[in-house]
Amino acid sequence: MSFDVVVVGGGVSGAGLALVLGRLGRRVALVEAAGALLPLVRGFVREGLHFDTGFHYTGGLGPGGILARYFDCLGLSGLSPLPLDPEGFDRLRFLDPAFELCLPCGQARIRERLGAAFPAERGAIEAYLAAIDRAVAASPFLNPGRPLPQTLTFEASGPTLAGFLDGLGAGPLLAAVLSLHCLLHGTPPGEILLSDHARVVAGYLESAHGLAGGGAALARSFEQALAAQGTSLHLGREARAIVLSPAGAVAGVRLAGGEVLSAPAVAAAIHPRRLLGLVPEGVFRPAYRRRLHGLPSTPSASVLFGVLSGDPGPLAGKNLLLSPGIDVEAHFSPRTPPERRALYVTCGLEASADGRRAIEVIAPDYPSPAPGEDDKAGRLARLEARFAAACPELAPRVRFVDGATPRTFARLLNDPDGGLYGVRHAAEAPVPLPLTRLPGLFLSGQNVLAPGVLGAVVSAFVTASLMCGPEPVRRLLEKAQ
Repeated sequence: MSFDVVVVGGGVSGAGLALVLGRLGRRVALVEAAGALLPLVRGFVREGLHFDTGFHYTGGLGPGGILARYFDCLGLSGLSPLPLDPEGFDRLRFLDPAFELCLPCGQARIRERLGAAFPAERGAIEAYLAAIDRAVAASPFLNPGRPLPQTLTFEASGPTLAGFLDGLGAGPLLAAVLSLHCLLHGTPPGEILLSDHARVVAGYLESAHGLAGGGAALARSFEQALAAQGTSLHLGREARAIVLSPAGAVAGVRLAGGEVLSAPAVAAAIHPRRLLGLVPEGVFRPAYRRRLHGLPSTPSASVLFGVLSGDPGPLAGKNLLLSPGIDVEAHFSPRTPPERRALYVTCGLEASADGRRAIEVIAPDYPSPAPGEDDKAGRLARLEARFAAACPELAPRVRFVDGATPRTFARLLNDPDGGLYGVRHAAEAPVPLPLTRLPGLFLSGQNVLAPGVLGAVVSAFVTASLMCGPEPVRRLLEKAQ
């Protein structure tokens, strides 16, 4: 079978790229090793309740929001955003020292809330919020008022988030409060560039939403858009090799079983380390292979899925981000004991007819050092004990029905590390660019641009711009304004 482009990887970025390319007139084949698209995002159902595994809430889905604009441009329909509490969408709770703050949406409210909690540090708060604004304004893919560039460059300089806050003279507790949302991208404050952090958190600070039906609704919307477009889907078919022409250019993809999808261009929306197994060893320079192989991963997670009966109380319209201490860096190290890492607790925005809600308890975690070892029961038992101590007002009304560990996410992501956000976007280990030295081979996904749903979608448009030119993509985006 012959196509213009084969996209390998059917997550948000791969499916989004297939939609963009199709809307630009390309004949596209989309390959996904799992039996369904968006395997991490779609979640599952237990006892009539939907549980999310890779999508819980996002920014930019409010009226005029940038993610809503991208979804419209992709032709996604049937999505119903559900707003979290604008007066406090995230409850930040620190145990030592004891401190709690509900973070509202909108810079005016954030400024007021943080200023009341840290009256002596209003200058640092103002400077932080101004830096968020500047990072968004500088990005043509986050600021609809800026034209797309003719050539794409990526900022790889500037202070880290921790360095910026230290330069402002922010006290340890304020720095921890402003850094805890590093959990949204999986890279610690001492490694993430301030500009990268800002572009991730800006949408959440403006408005925070879930979706009616959760990640399953998002997966269905992608499926319907791809079907309407006529994209050739190859699900449950693992890509085994990128086929090269005699001249050494991309010629297609060989699937498990031997079938070849012929195309002069391939976009790999997978972990860069997985890419190394798809091309002959001599295709990439040794230094590039070592770079891809050595890219550090974001943390994986252990997760408890439970049923909450009755009033969600402190989780009504909000999430709980709990930190045992104010050392946010510690949450991103496998050397940190599990009990010293963060907890993220989220409750379903939709209740069943009898008042039950899905509740999830998520903790950063790492695969066992020894292959084949997982200790799932032990990990989940320790996580349940931590939840009971952290949320005594809720724990008696929660019954856990399932759980996941790093091994679960390694399987869902087809990545041995199971990193929830792919590779770390660390200042000292920059992620690879979408354009490779192999003619016809491109990269896409949160591993090469920015993490999360918005980062994955934006990455699809960036890769499409490199493949088709920025002008057609610009016109496509203008139609969705």
